[in-house]
Parts: sequence; structure tokens; C-alpha cells
Amino acid sequence: MVLDHFEGEVKSRIAGTAKAMVVTRSRLHAVRYKLELDREIRKRQLPYKALVAFSGEVKDPDSGQAFTEAGMNTFSDSQTAANFKGKQYRLLVVAEKFQTGFDEPLLHTMYVDKKLDGVNAVQTLSRLNRTCRPDKEETFVLDFVNEMEDIRKSFQPYFQATLLTEPTDPNKLYDLRRTVEDHHLFGPEEVDDFARAYFSAKGKQEQLQPLLDSVVDRYELRPKDDCANIRKHVGDYVRLYAFLSQVITFSDAGLEKFYQFTRHLLRKLKLPDDPLPVEITKNINMDSYRIQQTSSGAIKLMDEDGQLKPIAALGTGRPLQEDPAPLSQIIEYINDHFGTDFTNADKVRFFAENMGRRLEDREGLRRALDTGVNPSEETRRLAFDTFFGDTLEDMIDSDFEIYKKIKDDPNFGALFRAVMYRRIAGVLQSRAAAV
Repeated sequence: MVLDHFEGEVKSRIAGTAKAMVVTRSRLHAVRYKLELDREIRKRQLPYKALVAFSGEVKDPDSGQAFTEAGMNTFSDSQTAANFKGKQYRLLVVAEKFQTGFDEPLLHTMYVDKKLDGVNAVQTLSRLNRTCRPDKEETFVLDFVNEMEDIRKSFQPYFQATLLTEPTDPNKLYDLRRTVEDHHLFGPEEVDDFARAYFSAKGKQEQLQPLLDSVVDRYELRPKDDCANIRKHVGDYVRLYAFLSQVITFSDAGLEKFYQFTRHLLRKLKLPDDPLPVEITKNINMDSYRIQQTSSGAIKLMDEDGQLKPIAALGTGRPLQEDPAPLSQIIEYINDHFGTDFTNADKVRFFAENMGRRLEDREGLRRALDTGVNPSEETRRLAFDTFFGDTLEDMIDSDFEIYKKIKDDPNFGALFRAVMYRRIAGVLQSRAAAV
């Protein structure tokens, strides 16, 4: 699909020099996109190549083969951006890398296979905004995942002048660093060791990971409440530094070293009840994708200034607590009809609870299931099916195995959808009655 579109619609533009970026949702997705593009390019005997950009090493659970950016591109990671400027490279597949701060004026088209929102959407899509020559009069985005209205909301605050409603105090950064250090999870010597390897031209991932893993081992021995506080405070520091460093030049190199250490550490700090990371997705089955154009054209923004709230108080927030209400009804149905032996501790519960929370928050669904507004049971079910399908597509990375079973097994999918309908309809009707 990507290569067909690029060949048919894009390559002829900008005197045959247009380049495209494929934005993927995980490193494993990026690896598989690159492999498939390479196969198709060879098969069609096309006069250009594709590059890939991702961090670290990725092991494909199907083949057992390990991949790195350098290995797939056949040159070092540091050369990827420079080589993409060459005429022989026309496609760049990325997973997080190059979504921000990357400047390639010939980049004309973007294929998006990842959920984007807020400033991340703005920064990613803005890679296309660099002018290069008079005949680059337009750009093109082919989005497989996001709704047009969500992208409009992401861009709206930045369309005209964007003003902070009040200033952010840079001194809070030092307060946050001190808060993180007070947990005594790691010492300054570990931060220095990490920085030496990270900023070294000869530094490698295999040098960094052991330094982080020893900290993670200590973290996992802490009580659950301590883990929640540590993870929150580390995340607060990472976000505040990333925000302030865009507008302030810090003379204290220690802040940057601490940022790089905590930024990489944060990815490894998991809470005991967390679902698996997205990158554990074990399969990508193209048969489960459907190509359907939902919209086309320009996204209109209102001619008005936007306002952003600054980072103010450090806060004492806690992670959302798991809803204690069991989903025994869903699990019992699945066990009875499909011979499984799921319990409340299994991943089905997490998937169903996650979907339930998303559906309950959909304002359109609340109106559609309101019996006063919509008395027809059949119409309410049809409306729910639409919201259910959209939500399911958004959750493809939550648990691909369950997603695939719902999509590919009609009986299982129908039963899961029916039980979710009864549960969500009951919850929303109870809320309406209480109001």
C-alpha cells in the first residue's frame, strides 16, 4: 500500500526527488516495514532504497532474528540522517527517532501508522513543512490511524500566537532533581558513569543497559507505593526538563546528564500491575488491517490565538487505581463458550477494563445509549457496534492476541461485543439515573 501510493502519486513530484517518511507504532513494526519495503523494491527493481531508524536492538519473536538500525542500513546510526539526503534513498521508516527535530526539505509525504496527539502530532507532521524549491507547493499525509478531528485539536493551540497563561519557574527543575535523589535509588556516580558512555562517540547500547538494569533491580525490591512515587517523580523531571530546554539554555551540564539518565531509566520503571509494553506485541498480521478512506482534504483551523498552561506545582498525583469491580460476567461467558480457563488475573480482564473505560468516556456513545434520546434497542446496538469497532482498532497494541481473536473469530467477537454492550449500557444508564 505504501509503496504503491509512493510510486503512483508521489515520485513524480518535485522533479522526481520527493522523499517519504513512514511513522510506525513500535520498533518491531519499523523492522517489519523495512523488510517488506526492501522485498518489494527488489521485486519491482526500483532505482532507490529505504532506510530505517530506531534505537537499540529488536528481536523478532517469530523468526528469532535480532535487528539493529546499523545492521539493516549497513552503516552506523550516526550516518542515517546524512545518507537519507542522498538521491538513492527515498523512504525512511521510523519508530520515535526523527519524529522531532529532523530537517529534510525534500520530505514531501508521510505515512502514519501510529496514534498521535497533542504536541507530538504537531512535531511529527511538521517534518513536512521545510521548503526546498518553488515546485514543492504541497505536502501529503496518509494516516491509517488518527481521526481528522483529533489532529485538528492537536494543531489548534499552535495555529496563531501561542501564549503561556503564566510563567514556569525553572528552579522547579532543581527541586525535582532533589526529590528524585531523595529516593536513594541511585547515586551521582551512576549518573556520571551513564553520561560518560552515553555521550562518548564510541558508546554502545550494551554499555548503557547494565547501568540501568542495576537500578531497576533495586527499584523492583521497593514497596508498590514507593515505586509509584519514584516513577512519578522521575517522569516529572523528564517532562519538565524537556519543556524548559526548548526555551532556556542551561549552563549546568549536570541537569542534562541527569535528564538523559532518567529519560532512559523511566522506560524501564514498570509498576507491578502495568500491562506489557507496546513493543512486546508478538505479531503483525496484515490480514487484520483494512484499508478504508475515512476522510480527505485540508484540516481547517480557526483564526485565533491559543493558550497553553505552564508546568506549575509539582503535584502529589497517584497513578489511576484499578477499578476493583470484577468483570466476572465477561470471563464466565468466555470460559463457558470457548473452553478457556481465564481468571480475573488474566490479561482478558485488563483488555476488557481498558476498553470499558474508553467506551464510558465517549460522549457520543453516552448520547446514543440514552433511552430517553434513543428509545430503539436496535438503533442503540448499531450505534454501540460503531463505537466498539473504532475503540477496538485504537487498542490493537494493547494486546494483539485478544484483538486478533475478536477480529478473526466471529463467534468470539460477537459474544465479547454483546457482553460489553450490556455492561456499558448498564453503567451509563445508572449514571444517567443518578444525575
